[in-house]
Amino acid sequence: MRQQILQWTGLPVCVGIRPTKTLVKLANHCAKKRTAFNSVCNFYQMPVDNINQILNEIDVGEVCGVGRKLVPKL
Repeated sequence: MRQQILQWTGLPVCVGIRPTKTLVKLANHCAKKRTAFNSVCNFYQMPVDNINQILNEIDVGEVCGVGRKLVPKL
């Protein structure tokens, strides 16, 4: 999918996969910022312990579209 979008539009993209909008944004953030994911982060294929570790490592304010609104509440 990423290769086809790049070929058709010339735009590089990252992909985050998860069932909720907030977790998708987190997965996409990981896909962009962590080279180990190679631009695709699929939380469905990841053990829960690994997801929890990622959640503990990332500051809410870093996640685009989520952080700024939730930081004061958290």
